[in-house]
Amino acid sequence: MAVLVTGCGLFGDDGGDGGGSAGTPSPTSLAGLLNWVPDTAANRGKVVYYVNADVVRAGTTSASGEEDLRLLLDRSSNSIFMPTNVRDGILKPEWFGYAGFDTRNISAALEFGPPPDGVEVLAGDFDLTSLEAALRASPGGDSLTVDQTDGPAYLAVGEGEGLSFDEVSAIRRNGQPLIWAVGDGDLVWANSRQAVENAVAASGNTASTLAQNPQYRPIADILDQQQVAQATLLTGEATMRWQVAGMGETFTEGGGSTLFVVMVFETETAAAESVDAFRAHIENDRSSAVGAPWANTLTIQDVHADGRLVIATMASTDAGISISVAIREDNLLAF
Repeated sequence: MAVLVTGCGLFGDDGGDGGGSAGTPSPTSLAGLLNWVPDTAANRGKVVYYVNADVVRAGTTSASGEEDLRLLLDRSSNSIFMPTNVRDGILKPEWFGYAGFDTRNISAALEFGPPPDGVEVLAGDFDLTSLEAALRASPGGDSLTVDQTDGPAYLAVGEGEGLSFDEVSAIRRNGQPLIWAVGDGDLVWANSRQAVENAVAASGNTASTLAQNPQYRPIADILDQQQVAQATLLTGEATMRWQVAGMGETFTEGGGSTLFVVMVFETETAAAESVDAFRAHIENDRSSAVGAPWANTLTIQDVHADGRLVIATMASTDAGISISVAIREDNLLAF
Protein backbone atom coordinates (compact mmCIF):
# COMPACT_ATOMS: atom_id res chain seq x y z
CA MET A 1 0.00 0.00 0.00
CA ALA A 2 1.21 3.48 -0.73
CA VAL A 3 0.30 7.03 -1.47
CA LEU A 4 -0.43 7.74 -5.12
CA VAL A 5 2.31 10.19 -6.01
CA THR A 6 3.95 11.56 -9.09
CA GLY A 7 6.59 13.30 -6.98
CA CYS A 8 7.72 11.65 -3.76
CA GLY A 9 -9.37 2.03 -1.17
CA LEU A 10 -21.29 -0.45 0.80
CA PHE A 11 -21.60 2.80 -1.01
CA GLY A 12 -24.84 4.75 -1.25
CA ASP A 13 -26.01 7.31 -3.73
CA ASP A 14 -26.24 10.23 -1.34
CA GLY A 15 -23.03 11.88 -2.59
CA GLY A 16 -22.19 12.76 0.99
CA ASP A 17 -19.13 14.58 2.18
CA GLY A 18 -17.88 11.69 4.26
CA GLY A 19 -19.38 12.80 7.54
CA GLY A 20 -21.02 10.23 9.77
CA SER A 21 -22.59 9.70 13.14
CA ALA A 22 -22.26 7.08 15.81
CA GLY A 23 -25.76 5.84 14.94
CA THR A 24 -25.86 5.51 11.16
CA PRO A 25 -22.64 6.61 9.47
CA SER A 26 -22.57 7.74 5.88
CA PRO A 27 -21.63 4.79 3.65
CA THR A 28 -18.71 6.83 2.28
CA SER A 29 -17.37 7.69 5.72
CA LEU A 30 -14.56 5.87 7.45
CA ALA A 31 -17.02 4.45 9.98
CA GLY A 32 -19.33 3.37 7.17
CA LEU A 33 -16.62 1.60 5.20
CA LEU A 34 -15.39 -0.19 8.32
CA ASN A 35 -18.61 -2.21 8.01
CA TRP A 36 -16.79 -4.22 5.32
CA VAL A 37 -13.93 -5.24 7.64
CA PRO A 38 -14.40 -8.44 9.66
CA ASP A 39 -13.27 -7.89 13.24
CA THR A 40 -10.46 -10.46 13.27
CA ALA A 41 -6.98 -10.47 14.76
CA ALA A 42 -5.50 -10.58 11.26
CA ASN A 43 -7.36 -7.44 10.16
CA ARG A 44 -6.64 -5.61 13.41
CA GLY A 45 -2.97 -6.48 13.01
CA LYS A 46 -2.60 -4.53 9.76
CA VAL A 47 -3.00 -0.86 8.97
CA VAL A 48 -6.40 0.15 7.59
CA TYR A 49 -6.13 2.79 4.86
CA TYR A 50 -8.96 5.16 3.90
CA VAL A 51 -9.47 7.87 1.31
CA ASN A 52 -12.45 10.09 0.56
CA ALA A 53 -11.89 11.48 -2.92
CA ASP A 54 -15.14 13.44 -2.79
CA VAL A 55 -13.76 15.49 0.10
CA VAL A 56 -10.78 16.42 -2.07
CA ARG A 57 -13.00 17.20 -5.06
CA ALA A 58 -15.17 19.49 -2.92
CA GLY A 59 -17.98 19.41 -5.48
CA THR A 60 -15.80 19.81 -8.59
CA THR A 61 -16.66 17.45 -11.46
CA SER A 62 -14.31 16.47 -14.27
CA ALA A 63 -14.94 15.69 -17.93
CA SER A 64 -12.43 12.85 -18.06
CA GLY A 65 -10.60 10.42 -15.86
CA GLU A 66 -7.32 12.15 -16.64
CA GLU A 67 -8.75 15.50 -15.59
CA ASP A 68 -10.14 14.05 -12.35
CA LEU A 69 -6.86 12.38 -11.46
CA ARG A 70 -4.99 15.62 -12.05
CA LEU A 71 -7.47 17.44 -9.83
CA LEU A 72 -6.98 14.93 -7.01
CA LEU A 73 -3.21 15.11 -7.29
CA ASP A 74 -3.11 18.90 -7.46
CA ARG A 75 -5.38 19.39 -4.46
CA SER A 76 -3.41 16.89 -2.38
CA SER A 77 0.07 18.06 -3.40
CA ASN A 78 0.52 14.68 -5.16
CA SER A 79 -0.16 12.88 -1.88
CA ILE A 80 -3.63 11.39 -2.17
CA PHE A 81 -3.88 7.72 -1.20
CA MET A 82 -5.32 5.21 -3.62
CA PRO A 83 -5.73 1.46 -2.98
CA THR A 84 -2.86 -0.66 -4.23
CA ASN A 85 -4.44 -2.11 -7.37
CA VAL A 86 -5.70 1.31 -8.46
CA ARG A 87 -2.42 3.04 -7.64
CA ASP A 88 -0.38 0.46 -9.54
CA GLY A 89 -2.23 0.93 -12.83
CA ILE A 90 -4.26 4.12 -12.93
CA LEU A 91 -1.52 6.17 -14.63
CA LYS A 92 -1.24 3.72 -17.52
CA PRO A 93 -3.11 4.69 -20.71
CA GLU A 94 -4.71 1.24 -21.03
CA TRP A 95 -6.25 1.35 -17.55
CA PHE A 96 -9.79 2.32 -18.51
CA GLY A 97 -9.91 -0.11 -21.40
CA TYR A 98 -9.11 -3.01 -19.08
CA ALA A 99 -10.83 -1.84 -15.88
CA GLY A 100 -13.98 -0.21 -17.20
CA PHE A 101 -13.77 2.64 -14.69
CA ASP A 102 -11.51 5.51 -13.66
CA THR A 103 -11.11 7.69 -10.57
CA ARG A 104 -14.37 9.54 -11.33
CA ASN A 105 -16.19 6.35 -10.34
CA ILE A 106 -14.51 6.30 -6.91
CA SER A 107 -15.94 8.49 -4.18
CA ALA A 108 -14.23 6.79 -1.24
CA ALA A 109 -12.17 3.65 -0.65
CA LEU A 110 -10.78 1.44 2.07
CA GLU A 111 -7.90 -1.06 2.01
CA PHE A 112 -7.38 -3.63 4.75
CA GLY A 113 -6.10 -7.09 5.59
CA PRO A 114 -2.81 -8.98 5.43
CA PRO A 115 -1.26 -9.93 2.08
CA PRO A 116 -1.89 -11.86 -0.04
CA ASP A 117 -5.51 -11.62 1.10
CA GLY A 118 -5.75 -7.84 1.31
CA VAL A 119 -9.08 -6.34 0.28
CA GLU A 120 -9.93 -3.05 -1.40
CA VAL A 121 -13.44 -1.63 -1.16
CA LEU A 122 -14.20 1.04 -3.76
CA ALA A 123 -17.34 3.02 -2.97
CA GLY A 124 -18.88 4.90 -5.81
CA ASP A 125 -20.66 4.27 -9.10
CA PHE A 126 -19.73 1.20 -11.14
CA ASP A 127 -21.53 -0.17 -14.20
CA LEU A 128 -21.45 -3.96 -14.36
CA THR A 129 -21.79 -4.10 -18.14
CA SER A 130 -18.82 -1.77 -18.64
CA LEU A 131 -16.72 -3.67 -16.12
CA GLU A 132 -17.43 -7.04 -17.75
CA ALA A 133 -16.65 -5.77 -21.25
CA ALA A 134 -13.37 -4.24 -20.12
CA LEU A 135 -12.23 -7.36 -18.27
CA ARG A 136 -12.94 -9.49 -21.35
CA ALA A 137 -10.70 -7.16 -23.37
CA SER A 138 -7.82 -7.43 -20.87
CA PRO A 139 -4.96 -9.96 -21.09
CA GLY A 140 -6.38 -13.25 -19.86
CA GLY A 141 -9.91 -11.92 -20.19
CA ASP A 142 -11.00 -14.90 -22.25
CA SER A 143 -11.09 -16.84 -18.96
CA LEU A 144 -13.46 -14.35 -17.29
CA THR A 145 -16.20 -15.93 -15.22
CA VAL A 146 -19.29 -14.06 -14.08
CA ASP A 147 -21.43 -15.42 -11.27
CA GLN A 148 -24.48 -13.69 -9.88
CA THR A 149 -27.34 -15.01 -7.76
CA ASP A 150 -29.25 -12.88 -5.26
CA GLY A 151 -26.29 -10.79 -4.13
CA PRO A 152 -23.47 -8.99 -5.90
CA ALA A 153 -22.01 -10.17 -9.18
CA TYR A 154 -18.64 -11.91 -8.91
CA LEU A 155 -16.21 -11.36 -11.78
CA ALA A 156 -13.00 -13.39 -11.82
CA VAL A 157 -9.96 -13.55 -14.09
CA GLY A 158 -7.13 -16.00 -13.42
CA GLU A 159 -8.86 -17.40 -10.34
CA GLY A 160 -6.88 -20.25 -8.79
CA GLU A 161 -4.01 -19.91 -11.27
CA GLY A 162 -1.39 -18.10 -9.21
CA LEU A 163 0.73 -15.58 -11.10
CA SER A 164 0.37 -15.52 -14.89
CA PHE A 165 3.17 -13.31 -16.13
CA ASP A 166 1.91 -13.43 -19.72
CA GLU A 167 -1.29 -11.77 -18.48
CA VAL A 168 0.37 -8.81 -16.75
CA SER A 169 -1.55 -5.59 -17.38
CA ALA A 170 -2.54 -2.28 -15.80
CA ILE A 171 -5.12 -4.08 -13.63
CA ARG A 172 -2.96 -7.13 -12.83
CA ARG A 173 0.52 -5.79 -12.16
CA ASN A 174 2.02 -9.24 -11.53
CA GLY A 175 -0.53 -11.29 -13.41
CA GLN A 176 -2.20 -12.13 -10.10
CA PRO A 177 -5.79 -13.38 -9.92
CA LEU A 178 -8.45 -10.69 -9.98
CA ILE A 179 -11.72 -11.18 -8.12
CA TRP A 180 -14.38 -8.46 -8.05
CA ALA A 181 -17.73 -8.33 -6.31
CA VAL A 182 -19.95 -5.62 -7.78
CA GLY A 183 -23.31 -4.49 -6.45
CA ASP A 184 -25.24 -1.40 -5.32
CA GLY A 185 -22.50 0.87 -6.67
CA ASP A 186 -19.66 -0.83 -4.79
CA LEU A 187 -16.67 -2.78 -6.05
CA VAL A 188 -14.77 -5.14 -3.73
CA TRP A 189 -11.37 -6.24 -5.09
CA ALA A 190 -9.01 -8.98 -3.90
CA ASN A 191 -6.81 -11.79 -5.17
CA SER A 192 -8.99 -14.52 -3.67
CA ARG A 193 -12.72 -15.19 -3.75
CA GLN A 194 -12.71 -16.04 -0.04
CA ALA A 195 -11.33 -12.64 0.90
CA VAL A 196 -13.98 -10.92 -1.22
CA GLU A 197 -16.77 -13.10 0.15
CA ASN A 198 -15.66 -12.41 3.72
CA ALA A 199 -15.91 -8.66 3.13
CA VAL A 200 -19.31 -8.97 1.45
CA ALA A 201 -20.59 -11.12 4.31
CA ALA A 202 -19.24 -8.63 6.86
CA SER A 203 -21.10 -5.77 5.20
CA GLY A 204 -24.36 -7.48 6.06
CA ASN A 205 -23.34 -8.30 9.63
CA THR A 206 -24.27 -5.88 12.40
CA ALA A 207 -22.16 -7.36 15.17
CA SER A 208 -18.64 -8.37 14.14
CA THR A 209 -16.95 -5.70 12.03
CA LEU A 210 -14.50 -2.96 12.92
CA ALA A 211 -17.40 -0.52 12.64
CA GLN A 212 -18.73 -2.01 15.87
CA ASN A 213 -15.34 -2.41 17.55
CA PRO A 214 -15.34 -0.19 20.69
CA GLN A 215 -11.78 0.95 20.06
CA TYR A 216 -11.91 1.55 16.30
CA ARG A 217 -15.35 3.15 16.06
CA PRO A 218 -14.76 6.20 18.29
CA ILE A 219 -11.65 7.04 16.29
CA ALA A 220 -13.49 6.71 13.00
CA ASP A 221 -16.35 8.90 14.21
CA ILE A 222 -13.99 11.69 15.30
CA LEU A 223 -12.06 11.62 12.02
CA ASP A 224 -15.34 11.62 10.08
CA GLN A 225 -16.50 14.66 12.03
CA GLN A 226 -13.37 16.42 10.77
CA GLN A 227 -14.21 15.33 7.20
CA VAL A 228 -10.70 14.02 6.63
CA ALA A 229 -9.59 13.34 3.08
CA GLN A 230 -7.58 10.28 4.07
CA ALA A 231 -6.67 8.34 7.17
CA THR A 232 -4.99 5.30 8.68
CA LEU A 233 -6.00 3.14 11.64
CA LEU A 234 -3.53 0.92 13.45
CA THR A 235 -3.22 -1.25 16.54
CA GLY A 236 -0.48 -0.41 19.00
CA GLU A 237 2.41 -2.73 19.71
CA ALA A 238 3.05 -3.94 23.24
CA THR A 239 5.48 -1.07 23.80
CA MET A 240 2.94 1.62 22.91
CA ARG A 241 1.04 3.57 25.54
CA TRP A 242 -2.15 3.43 23.45
CA GLN A 243 -4.19 0.49 22.18
CA VAL A 244 -5.56 1.73 18.83
CA ALA A 245 -4.77 4.98 17.01
CA GLY A 246 -5.92 6.85 13.96
CA MET A 247 -4.34 9.58 11.86
CA GLY A 248 -6.39 11.61 9.41
CA GLU A 249 -5.76 14.78 7.48
CA THR A 250 -7.32 17.49 5.40
CA PHE A 251 -5.17 19.11 2.73
CA THR A 252 -4.25 22.78 2.80
CA GLU A 253 -2.74 25.03 0.17
CA GLY A 254 1.00 25.15 -0.26
CA GLY A 255 1.73 21.44 0.25
CA GLY A 256 0.55 21.13 3.82
CA SER A 257 -2.32 19.63 5.75
CA THR A 258 -4.11 19.62 9.06
CA LEU A 259 -3.35 16.37 10.87
CA PHE A 260 -5.73 14.85 13.40
CA VAL A 261 -4.47 12.11 15.73
CA VAL A 262 -6.80 10.09 17.94
CA MET A 263 -5.48 7.48 20.37
CA VAL A 264 -7.44 5.08 22.57
CA PHE A 265 -5.94 4.17 25.95
CA GLU A 266 -6.81 1.44 28.42
CA THR A 267 -7.97 3.88 31.10
CA GLU A 268 -8.95 7.53 31.44
CA THR A 269 -5.99 8.02 33.76
CA ALA A 270 -3.57 6.66 31.16
CA ALA A 271 -5.05 9.01 28.56
CA ALA A 272 -4.76 12.06 30.81
CA GLU A 273 -1.17 11.22 31.73
CA SER A 274 -0.23 10.91 28.05
CA VAL A 275 -1.21 14.41 26.94
CA ASP A 276 1.97 16.13 28.13
CA ALA A 277 4.12 13.19 27.02
CA PHE A 278 2.76 13.39 23.47
CA ARG A 279 3.21 17.14 23.35
CA ALA A 280 6.82 16.82 24.53
CA HIS A 281 7.45 14.09 21.93
CA ILE A 282 6.29 16.30 19.06
CA GLU A 283 8.16 19.35 20.33
CA ASN A 284 11.45 17.63 21.22
CA ASP A 285 11.92 14.31 19.42
CA ARG A 286 12.99 13.35 15.92
CA SER A 287 11.46 11.21 13.21
CA SER A 288 12.97 7.74 13.26
CA ALA A 289 12.53 7.46 9.49
CA VAL A 290 14.04 10.73 8.24
CA GLY A 291 15.92 12.01 11.30
CA ALA A 292 14.44 15.50 11.31
CA PRO A 293 12.74 16.99 14.39
CA TRP A 294 8.99 16.49 14.38
CA ALA A 295 8.70 20.17 15.28
CA ASN A 296 10.05 21.03 11.82
CA THR A 297 6.96 19.44 10.28
CA LEU A 298 4.24 19.61 12.93
CA THR A 299 2.87 22.46 15.03
CA ILE A 300 0.46 21.46 17.77
CA GLN A 301 -2.76 23.45 17.73
CA ASP A 302 -4.52 21.41 20.40
CA VAL A 303 -4.02 18.20 22.34
CA HIS A 304 -6.33 17.04 25.10
CA ALA A 305 -7.81 13.97 26.76
CA ASP A 306 -11.48 13.05 26.45
CA GLY A 307 -12.20 10.01 28.57
CA ARG A 308 -9.98 7.20 27.28
CA LEU A 309 -9.09 9.20 24.17
CA VAL A 310 -6.28 11.62 23.44
CA ILE A 311 -7.11 13.90 20.52
CA ALA A 312 -4.51 16.11 18.85
CA THR A 313 -4.80 18.64 16.05
CA MET A 314 -1.61 19.75 14.31
CA ALA A 315 -0.63 21.88 11.36
CA SER A 316 1.64 19.90 9.02
CA THR A 317 3.96 21.09 6.28
CA ASP A 318 4.01 17.57 4.82
CA ALA A 319 0.86 16.63 2.90
CA GLY A 320 0.26 12.90 3.06
CA ILE A 321 1.75 12.50 6.53
CA SER A 322 -1.18 10.41 7.77
CA ILE A 323 -0.28 7.77 5.19
CA SER A 324 3.51 8.11 5.03
CA VAL A 325 3.99 7.68 8.78
CA ALA A 326 2.18 4.34 8.63
CA ILE A 327 4.02 3.14 5.53
CA ARG A 328 7.44 4.09 6.91
CA GLU A 329 6.56 2.80 10.39
CA ASP A 330 7.80 6.12 11.70
CA ASN A 331 7.79 6.95 15.40
CA LEU A 332 5.19 9.74 15.37
CA LEU A 333 2.98 7.78 17.79
CA ALA A 334 5.81 6.16 19.78
CA PHE A 335 6.29 8.25 22.90
